[in-house]
Parts: sequence; structure tokens; C-alpha cells
Amino acid sequence: MVNHPNRSRRSTTLRGHYREESGTVVPGTLDLRRDEGGWFDPGLEFRDLPTLYCKAREFLITPDIKGIEITGIGGQPFLPADGECERIGLPIERLA
Repeated sequence: MVNHPNRSRRSTTLRGHYREESGTVVPGTLDLRRDEGGWFDPGLEFRDLPTLYCKAREFLITPDIKGIEITGIGGQPFLPADGECERIGLPIERLA
């Protein structure tokens, strides 16, 4: 794995679930690291740009229920537990 230049050592672990291709959700954690550009999956290699920084976005689970999904990580989308994005300051793209 290639080291990322100018990376700080700020890291955290989020609690939540991974969504598998079948649609099944599995409990798990997501380790993230932060630098001046945002949060990223430290398991990704430098060649994985431009998806280096992860993004959180709101989506509809049902017409009345919204969820949050983190993408730009190495693997299945991650569904963080309530308040995890806010705890670390990861901006969430909200639905209109």
C-alpha cells in the first residue's frame, strides 16, 4: 500500500451496518482517517483517486423513512448508526 502524503493521524471508528449486494445488512464498524481534504478509508491505495474521500448521503428507505449511506470506501456501502456522522463532523448530503 502506498502512503498518502501529508496525512494527519486523526482517525475514528464508526458503528453501523454494511449493506451487501443481496440487500442484507450486517453489523460492523468502519475505520476512517481525516486530513485537510476530508475523511477517507485508510485501506484504499493512493491510486484509488478520485474516490479517495468518502461521502455521506441521505436516501429513502421507504417513502416515509430516510437513512444515511457512506460511499467512497473500499467495499460495500456503510450505513452508520444514528448520530455517527454528526459525531465526527462528516457532512451529509440531504434529500430535498
